[in-house]
Amino acid sequence: MSQTRTDSERPEKHQAAAPHIYNIAAGQPFLPKLAAALLDDAHRHALFGSCRLEDVQVLLPTRRAARMLAGALLAQAEKAGRHALLLPRIDTLGDLDEELPDTLTAAMPEDDLPPAIDKMARHFYLLPLVEKWAREGGLGRLGDDDDAPLNAVKLSALVHDLEGFLDQTQNEQARLDRLDDLAPESLAENWQHIVSLLNIVLRFWPDQLDELGKMDPTARRNALLERRRKKWQDKSVERPIIAAGSTGSIRATADLLAVIAHMPRGAVVLPGLDEAANDDLWRAIAKDEVHPQYALAQLLDHMGVIPLSVRRFPGTGQTSARAELIN
Repeated sequence: MSQTRTDSERPEKHQAAAPHIYNIAAGQPFLPKLAAALLDDAHRHALFGSCRLEDVQVLLPTRRAARMLAGALLAQAEKAGRHALLLPRIDTLGDLDEELPDTLTAAMPEDDLPPAIDKMARHFYLLPLVEKWAREGGLGRLGDDDDAPLNAVKLSALVHDLEGFLDQTQNEQARLDRLDDLAPESLAENWQHIVSLLNIVLRFWPDQLDELGKMDPTARRNALLERRRKKWQDKSVERPIIAAGSTGSIRATADLLAVIAHMPRGAVVLPGLDEAANDDLWRAIAKDEVHPQYALAQLLDHMGVIPLSVRRFPGTGQTSARAELIN
C-alpha cells in the first residue's frame, strides 16, 4: 500500500541551508560508531558546534537501540578512563512492537489526544464485527463453505489480517476514501466482498473507537509525531538533535526526519547507505520495493536529497570490502 507523494504533499522544507544528513557505511558497527562520535569532543563539535554530551538529544528507532546506545556510551567512556558520565537524552522515534515511549508523550505537555487502545483489546473488539461479516456470507463468497461453522482460529486470523491492513494504511498515511472503487461491479464478486471486509475498519471501527474514547496506537503515534514535527518546524530549536538508524519507512517519521535534517543543530544519520551506487543504479533502486536500499532511496527522495550529497559520519570509514562485494 505504498504511495508516492507529490511535491505539494511533502512537508515544507527550509531552504536556507543544505540538510545535515550523514551515513555510517555498511560493515561498521552502527551504535558503537555513533557512541564514539558523541563522546569525541572534536566530532561532536563538527556535528553541532560547541556543546556538551548531556545537551544532545538522540532519537533512535526502538527502545532496544536506545538501551544499546546507552550501554555503548558507558562502556567506551569507562574504557577511556572516564568513570562518571552524564548521558545525552536518548528517546525513540516509535516502535509498533512496543508501547509508545513515555518520553515522546512527556515531551508533548499539550497532548490532548485520546489514549491508545490496547492491541489485545482492539483484537477482541474487532472479532464480533468480522464474525458478523462472515455470518452474513462474507466467507462463503470468498470461496469458503457457507454451511461450515466459523472456526475460532480462522476468525482470529481474519481479524489479525485486518489489523495489519489498518496499521499499514496508517503508517503509509494512505487515503482510503475511494476504497469502494477498488472492486467495481465488473470485477469478480469475491473482490467486492474483500472490500466489504476492509470497510469494517473504515465505517464501523472508527465509530466504536469514538464510543470507547480511544485511538488506534498507530494513528496516535502518527499524530504525536506530526505535532512534534510542526513544533520543531515552527520554532527555532537550540539544542542539538540527532536522529540515527531510521530509514523513514513510516511516513510520519520521514516527515520528522526531514525537519531535523534542516535544523541548524540537527543531524540525520542513515544506516548503511550504499555509497558506491551510481545515479542509474539509484534510479533502479527507487523503483524496486524489495531492494534492501529501497527505503533509504525513498527517504532521500522525500527529503529532496541526492545520495551524493550525504556526508560520511565523523569517525567512520568507507564501506567495508565485504559489504562492497555484497552490494
